Amino acid sequence: MCYSNLFKLLIMGSFALNDGFTPVFKSMSKIIKRRLDAENENPIYEIENVVRKERPCVLFFTGLNSVIPGEIYDTFLSHLSNQGVSAYVAGPDMEETDDLLDDLINDYANVTIVGHSSGSINAINVCSKNRDVKTLVLLDPVDNSFIFKDLRNKPLVLKQVEKVLFLNADRSYAWNLSPKDFTVPFIPSFELKPDDLIVKKAVVETIVASDFGHSDILDDTWSNMMHETISKGSYNRNEDLLNEYKYWLSTIIKNFITEEEYEEIVKTPEEHVDEAMDELGKFYTDVTSRLAIRASKIISSRKVRSVNNTSILYRKV
Repeated sequence: MCYSNLFKLLIMGSFALNDGFTPVFKSMSKIIKRRLDAENENPIYEIENVVRKERPCVLFFTGLNSVIPGEIYDTFLSHLSNQGVSAYVAGPDMEETDDLLDDLINDYANVTIVGHSSGSINAINVCSKNRDVKTLVLLDPVDNSFIFKDLRNKPLVLKQVEKVLFLNADRSYAWNLSPKDFTVPFIPSFELKPDDLIVKKAVVETIVASDFGHSDILDDTWSNMMHETISKGSYNRNEDLLNEYKYWLSTIIKNFITEEEYEEIVKTPEEHVDEAMDELGKFYTDVTSRLAIRASKIISSRKVRSVNNTSILYRKV
């Protein structure tokens, strides 16, 4: 593919920013090379003995225009499968992906297209070409269509899609002006917003996860590497919390696909400010400025929610 080498150079340069992650970076480079060299290799996440005609399915487009291997998202995709949604990882070859999508539409009850980061452009293009796809989920979508001649300056049109979910991680878009932890948003001017889509009949929703970042969807090794270099995520790098976040993502997507009702716990801004102040008293020396920023964000935000028994907080926009 004409852009494979470009993306390989981009990710190699990004991961090389921190020498402490050199072994991990080399491992990632090998995985990506294997991904680009492979033919007809589409990882499948599915529990045994399912009746496919009765089961929903997801075709997942990874970051870097689907060059990032699906195995980097293993935990998230496994959670999705365990919740009753089979998951296939799309490859960077769009012709092969179109053929795969046709097969999935024939085999499963329905197919939802899911895209992460710049994989969202491929996801949108697939939806625009296939009238049988009715549901689209975009995770921190990035519009890099200007890189490609055949996509440049073309509108993003969805004629047949009926439901679109923007599922964003708040820290991907947040500035931190603290001198001790100055942070530039990972997704600046390339953010793809609902208004950037031309929809004919789709209902568009947006959910924003508080306190998580663009790469926290990745497995922990890669997520932590990105957090320490170019893409800040949750300040709390506890393995259980990051796993819970991936489970929460899979829950939101599954419920969006199946239209199942789920219990939401809504807390008032005042309750969250009280919690922040309690934390402030306990950890004053380490996180004073961080909690102050968090408290001001909560006061100005809409109602903050959590789902079922998870502790992941989010808001609907």
